[in-house]
Amino acid sequence: MGYQLKFLGRRGMVSAMRSTLPCALVALACAFASTSCLEEEAPLLCKRTVPCGGNIVGEWEFLDVCMERVDATGYPKGCEPHSITLESVTGSGSAHYKPDGQRVSNSSRVFTLRIKTPMSCFRNEPHLCRVHGEAYVYEQQLKGLDVFGGCEPRGDVCDCADTYNYVDNGTEPYETKGNILRFPKDGLEREFCVAGNELRLQSRLGDGWSVTSRFTRR
Repeated sequence: MGYQLKFLGRRGMVSAMRSTLPCALVALACAFASTSCLEEEAPLLCKRTVPCGGNIVGEWEFLDVCMERVDATGYPKGCEPHSITLESVTGSGSAHYKPDGQRVSNSSRVFTLRIKTPMSCFRNEPHLCRVHGEAYVYEQQLKGLDVFGGCEPRGDVCDCADTYNYVDNGTEPYETKGNILRFPKDGLEREFCVAGNELRLQSRLGDGWSVTSRFTRR
């Protein structure tokens, strides 16, 4: 069967394809995994978020989005990315968590995630690099995500850049329990922490990585 090629982190875990590749790519969302060969590049990294719960009721203005490692997961030997960067991050809008358990949201976020991984993880075959990119984007689009991009071989690296466009508008019920924010309508859950006038919503991606959105209280 060979290895199952996985990219973990670009908004979720993707089983992109099966092949006889020498290594599987995992945990692709942050820059702590291998400090020996991985550049820690702003604005990718978050200050460590510890989900703490708190009183989420109120109006919140979007600040920014970043990524972080939340537990100890590494890369297979030889497949550590040369660099991971979060590029062209823009966002705006707000979310109002009402006392009656309804959330009114009007926000959008656009960002590009670029990952450069050794071509040796694709047996130095350019078409395997490109196929991975195509498979990843296709699977994300099947999930209803607005994403476009792909991977191209550039010298000794497979250069992948995917742009995400998130629009979060409308009203839906929510509930909180401890440090978990849950949206019953679609079953989505987020870990959260309210500290002073800042709200952090943490979305787990798999194998120890998360995307964190920050808001400030109006």
